[in-house]
Amino acid sequence: MDGAASTPEEEQKVQKVWSLLGMDGGGYRRVDTLDEVAEIVDRALSLAPRARVR
Repeated sequence: MDGAASTPEEEQKVQKVWSLLGMDGGGYRRVDTLDEVAEIVDRALSLAPRARVR
């Protein structure tokens, strides 16, 4: 996901995801510690759909 979207609605969705992850519009965020990286990963995982086990 490079931040490029084909419609304004898709662009809004992309920007919302970046915002929820605490990143800028291009998907970048400067981090100084592994704890900050872990926080971003935790946020991303919490936003991801849950896998179904059959």
